[in-house]
Amino acid sequence: MGKIATFAADNRGSKSMYLAELQAVNFRSYRQCDCLWHPRLNAIVGANGQGKTNVLDMVYYLSLCKSPGGLPDSASVHHGQEFFTLFGRYDHQGQEHTVGLRNPLTGAKSVQYDGKPCPRLSDHIGQKALVASYPHDADLIADGGDLRRRFMNVAIAQYSPTYLTSLTALERALAQRNAYLKNDAIQPTLLEALDAQIAPLGTAIHQARMQLCERLNPLFSEIYSQIGAPDERVSLGYISQLNDADYPQLLRGSWDKDRTLMYTTVGPQRDTMDLRINGEPIRREGSQGQQKCFTIALRLALFALLRERCGYPPILLLDDLFDRLDGDRAASLLQLLAEGDYGQIFLTDTKAEQVSTLIAPWAGMGAMYRVQGKALEKERDL
Repeated sequence: MGKIATFAADNRGSKSMYLAELQAVNFRSYRQCDCLWHPRLNAIVGANGQGKTNVLDMVYYLSLCKSPGGLPDSASVHHGQEFFTLFGRYDHQGQEHTVGLRNPLTGAKSVQYDGKPCPRLSDHIGQKALVASYPHDADLIADGGDLRRRFMNVAIAQYSPTYLTSLTALERALAQRNAYLKNDAIQPTLLEALDAQIAPLGTAIHQARMQLCERLNPLFSEIYSQIGAPDERVSLGYISQLNDADYPQLLRGSWDKDRTLMYTTVGPQRDTMDLRINGEPIRREGSQGQQKCFTIALRLALFALLRERCGYPPILLLDDLFDRLDGDRAASLLQLLAEGDYGQIFLTDTKAEQVSTLIAPWAGMGAMYRVQGKALEKERDL
């Protein structure tokens, strides 16, 4: 308990939440890890392959109960071990809260909040809001659908308690419909019954995603203007078959095609986001630096939205932050984070000297840590 008082919180904004202590057992490269964290900036440096990203992934798991890269949970268990456990001690508006997560190789993953089991993992998501930027965010630009839908799902789930329940029910109903479409003989009444289950669920998912994108777009454009080049304009939109059509009618109108292809061809499972720079698709027109800046601005726009919806700044993870960012963009980004209403930040990079220079505006507001030999140690206060 006493360890939490090691750092003084910077209570900018009306409310605050930060991770004060993190413990891990058998998580990837770490047999054991126990570390205290600063309420504001935590800069983690070290060579590639030493375990910097693994630390961020621990924090991610405690908020969202899964791996950020979509890896199976079994891949996060230390080699030769049967489970991993994570424990986080948080300060949330001056009150202490704890989160414990256990993942065995066999059996179900479980989460405890303040020592009490969560009946479902989805009950925990949103308790400790978090936004993360990883190098694999580049796949958001390269991939047209799956990852962009995942981005929307993770975002909405953190402020809408019913969203994951509706999404899971929709996925289950679509799986039933797709299985039925593989039958040789299709009964229209049964297909109608399946459509009646799917339509309201799909409509609710569509509306939630549409509202997300409409709110994110102006935030995204504003943030990019602060860290990108002056002549670059960005936008995001929501592409869905449901934007201009009634879902029950879409389902009924696709019967013949769906029976031929033996799967459901219409609905939010085919939605995506339209990501553009200067009016053109970022995937086709953006340089590597522009694409990195683009995805970071998108994550910071989500941060601003969650801060508004949740009532406190989420935890922000920035992995390999300065890769593919030129000096000007990196300096602008760090200045924005230092001066804005951002809460606790974890960032990683391989170049300690570069990090020390760029985080100069954070003097007195953070700490630097080093990962070496698969061990994490605090190096100094900023």
